[in-house]
Amino acid sequence: MAHSTESTVGELVAEGIHRARVFETYGIDYCCGGKTTLAEACRKAGCTPDEVAAALDAADQDTAQAGSDTTDWRATSLTKLTTHIVQTHHAFMKRELPRIADLLAKVRNAHGENHPELADLAQVYGALRAGSRRISRRRSRCYSP
Repeated sequence: MAHSTESTVGELVAEGIHRARVFETYGIDYCCGGKTTLAEACRKAGCTPDEVAAALDAADQDTAQAGSDTTDWRATSLTKLTTHIVQTHHAFMKRELPRIADLLAKVRNAHGENHPELADLAQVYGALRAGSRRISRRRSRCYSP
């Protein structure tokens, strides 16, 4: 296992934000519970450190491979470029915007009493999310092959 069971979940996420999804999958709190060791977090979540470490390793590997795209987009057809944008970036936004909204709601519920600025952040994020959806839909209709 490449990940020490004595590392905190907060440290593991700080080393690679993509690991947050793994912890979310297992119901492990890396925000308020960020100082909890991997071993303790797994015990609380009812899973094994080996199971979570394997998922973390897979996420690390997927992230490393995703960064190896060497496509020269300048030499790619407009159709291929447009398809890539819609399938990759629009899909990413469609998947991640709701996830971020959920995370923001959790942080606001946990810390909003001491951080009233989170209400402003939620309002700004809501406007950003709505605008991004409108733009994404419009571009998908206009430019889809």
